[in-house]
Amino acid sequence: MKTIILISLLAILCTTVHAQDPVKTSPQYYKVLLENDQVRVLEYRLKAGEKEPMHSHPTGVVYVLSGTKLKFSHSGGRTEERAAAAGERRFGAIRRHTRWRISAIPKPMPSLSISNLLDRTVHLTT
Repeated sequence: MKTIILISLLAILCTTVHAQDPVKTSPQYYKVLLENDQVRVLEYRLKAGEKEPMHSHPTGVVYVLSGTKLKFSHSGGRTEERAAAAGERRFGAIRRHTRWRISAIPKPMPSLSISNLLDRTVHLTT
């Protein structure tokens, strides 16, 4: 009985530590463009003034399609403002944050997020 309780507790703890799927926490902002066992490609759109709830991402690449200015609040309490220019590419490790779009530009900010890349080449075309 103690073993079952311990395993259940461990499973709960591991679940809370791992990435929270932003498609599930914020489906209004994320659209899955492609997903298989090798790669996941997301389209992300956040309008001016909108705030996304706390979530995390796996290691991946982001390609910004339209520029904007964002404010991040990280799980440790640190905040930062960051501009994202059209055509900008970023690589990042697992991170947990909340994100606000503080740009006055009213149109949605589209970007692509590609994750689960292991020794693969990705080609983006417009």
